[in-house]
Amino acid sequence: MELSLPTAVISAFIGSSVLLMALIYVSTTPGAPKGLSWWIAGMAMSCIRFATVYWVLATRLPAAIFVAESLQVMSAIALAAGGLEFLGRRVSKVHFAAVSAVAVAWAAYTTLVYPDFLLRAIPLYFTSGVLLILVGVAFLRAQPAGQRSGYALTGILFMAWGLHKLDFPFLRPVQWFAPYGFLIAMVLLMALAISLLVIVQRRMLHVTENEIRERQEAEAALSASEKRFQRLFENSEVSLRNEDFSQVYNALKKLRQEGVEDLRAYLMENEQAVGELIGKVKVLNVNKATLDLFGAEDERALLENIQSSFGPGARDVFIDELCAIWDGQAVFRSEAALRTLDGENLDATISFQIPETEQGFSSIPVSIIDITERTRAHNLLRDAIESLGEGFSLWDKDDRFVLCNEKYWCSMAGLEDILKPGLPFDEMIRALADRKLRPQALGREDEWIKERLEMRGKPGTSFEIQTVDGTWIEVHEFGTSDGGIVTVRNDITDRKLAESKAQRKAGEELALGNLLRLSIGNSAIIDYLQDSIETLLNSVPWLNLLPSGGIFLAETVDGEKNILRLVAHHNFDARLVDLCARVPNGKCHCGKAALTRQVQYSSCVNSAHEISYEGIEQHGHYNVPILHDGAVLGVIVF
Repeated sequence: MELSLPTAVISAFIGSSVLLMALIYVSTTPGAPKGLSWWIAGMAMSCIRFATVYWVLATRLPAAIFVAESLQVMSAIALAAGGLEFLGRRVSKVHFAAVSAVAVAWAAYTTLVYPDFLLRAIPLYFTSGVLLILVGVAFLRAQPAGQRSGYALTGILFMAWGLHKLDFPFLRPVQWFAPYGFLIAMVLLMALAISLLVIVQRRMLHVTENEIRERQEAEAALSASEKRFQRLFENSEVSLRNEDFSQVYNALKKLRQEGVEDLRAYLMENEQAVGELIGKVKVLNVNKATLDLFGAEDERALLENIQSSFGPGARDVFIDELCAIWDGQAVFRSEAALRTLDGENLDATISFQIPETEQGFSSIPVSIIDITERTRAHNLLRDAIESLGEGFSLWDKDDRFVLCNEKYWCSMAGLEDILKPGLPFDEMIRALADRKLRPQALGREDEWIKERLEMRGKPGTSFEIQTVDGTWIEVHEFGTSDGGIVTVRNDITDRKLAESKAQRKAGEELALGNLLRLSIGNSAIIDYLQDSIETLLNSVPWLNLLPSGGIFLAETVDGEKNILRLVAHHNFDARLVDLCARVPNGKCHCGKAALTRQVQYSSCVNSAHEISYEGIEQHGHYNVPILHDGAVLGVIVF
């Protein structure tokens, strides 16, 4: 009996639809593995494709061919993606969309714009076939040795279907083979779908068996752990007490249901509610170390007087505990002030693991560590550090901030929000650069950070830094015995100002001496002025940042001194020398200085800079009139 192509297409559609329903059903069961959603999408597109192929056979419309070919390549990509994800590899939806978009665009071009069967089929089916073959290889390589996982069969079916995809462009034009080609594709797809169902079921069965075995092992371990915990609890040298927070948990749960969002604000406004919650905490039992810590004769004596063991701030600590539970934190730890039954004050650290389940709140081990002596030593150290005349900071062996005194804190203005214990040094340095708090880092932040971190690795060195407010600080870094670093900072602003002032004065005195030497020489007036301007620019420290300047002399025209003639200059552009050879009074900055008899200052080239030329560089300058007995003799420009 001859097999018709429409019959093969309808059979493929019915068979793939049944298997699609099976995959969807499996996906709804607990423990469904990853990749199943991709396979469902691929099978769904295959079903739609078979229906579209029937449409193609009935109408031969280009649009129908385009839809069928697009669904063919997208279904293959989805099935391949599901295989990879099932094997534990991550599949990006963005990559899937990108590859699918390229394939669909090619199908559209070769179907609707430039119809050509081979031009369309070879790239699309080659893409589908190669992807399926590669996934088949991945399944073969993932086959566990000595186990019947079904991976090998699945891999072979993926590869067989991929090979069948590769022969499509060449066998599809053979009319008598077309129905059998579809039949082969249908059989391979059905077999692959069944194989996928088998490996999914085996994976889920394996997971279930592991869960049962793990639960049994966990129950046995729990029993042993409970016994071990009880021994540890009773014999521990650390103060431990077992508390029942179940009623507290239920009360917090009720508050959340009633619409309370900010628990801390609610408790701060409702002291009665805090008292009621404190009353819901039950101390089940305590160990011997707890009795010794609080000076109790026995457990009964301590539990009957438990309220008297709370010191100042106990209510605030309890609110912190409740907020930690409310926020779902993993651990609560806080320092608290306690009292012995004899009234002696204790400083202690209270900590406990916050349960992940509601049942866990019925028994919470709470540890209490006496830190009274440590607190006293810490306070003594703090007082000593604060009494230092220098800024002091301590960093641990991991270069994280530990503590500092007030002087150091003030010297780090701008970092108040992050300068807290635990801050890594490199984060602090980057914050200084990002917040522009170190002038020497401006414009070269990454380079400055690198230099500073390289210096950090060499304790014992000293260097100077300047803060954004102009303060100069001398920094000394020393290593500690445990690998930490101590930083000592001295404010040397006054010393730097004195040095700068002395340097400036020395430069000015040198310039005056040079000018005096020039004045008693026999040089012509023009040569003298040229030597003078060069001496000023090269000797005075605050002028040699941009050593460029000139001297103008006033000339009389029509009986009035209304022209300035450039007689000496240093580092002037040749074009500027020509343009400024003769400057009328009132024109540009020099003319205005002569006219107004006042110093003219400009920080840049603007509209007031009337004498200019194309390409003139930005600059600023002072224009100083030379006066004698009220008369303008000339102008000096720096």
